[in-house]
Amino acid sequence: MGSAPRKGFSKSDQGLSLIELVVALALFALVAVMGTQGLTGMLRLRDDMTVRSEASVELARAMSLLRTDLSGAVPMPFFSPDGGPIRSALTEEAQGFSLSIGGQPVLRPEMQPQPVLHRVEWRFQPNSGLFLRRKWATLTPLNAAALGPDVIILDGVKEIRLRSYWGEFGWVNGLRLPIAAVTEPGALDADGGPIATTAYSSDLPDGVEITLVTEAHGEIIILEALK
Repeated sequence: MGSAPRKGFSKSDQGLSLIELVVALALFALVAVMGTQGLTGMLRLRDDMTVRSEASVELARAMSLLRTDLSGAVPMPFFSPDGGPIRSALTEEAQGFSLSIGGQPVLRPEMQPQPVLHRVEWRFQPNSGLFLRRKWATLTPLNAAALGPDVIILDGVKEIRLRSYWGEFGWVNGLRLPIAAVTEPGALDADGGPIATTAYSSDLPDGVEITLVTEAHGEIIILEALK
């Protein structure tokens, strides 16, 4: 004869069977994995948004600083220290450009009379992809001590292209007038080419176009009127 169930206990009070326990643990593990994957995805999304935000802030700062320098351009040459060459108000360098600027705000105007004239150099390093800026404290420095350090303004730059607009000549590549515009009519050198009458100029173009090709933001065009 089988033993009768104990008094006061129903079938539902006898606990979980082994199969039910295994199924419960499997469901719990599945929920835990799904939760972990969701959390990981959210963390990755947060990190990606942080990187994008920092890159956007860096780009906005670079464009603002570049536009501020261009808007402050003045038609004054730069006298290199230690008897170096006189450089035009706006000069295209091997990898970048430099320009004379004025009227920029200073932190303590009572310590420095206005207007403040500086020379700013923007330089592009193709090997590192860095777009750098440095500044001379004056347009007539006595020595190299007046030159400030390089400051990284933007990274991930692949290429820089420069154009300028000159009245009747229109848009030209680079930041200088065509050679014929700065020579005496009919003046030729030994090879039959035109002879430049000036080594530098205080003239500024009507406008400039600077194109930066970047890895993160693609092609960026800065167009600024100088007159």
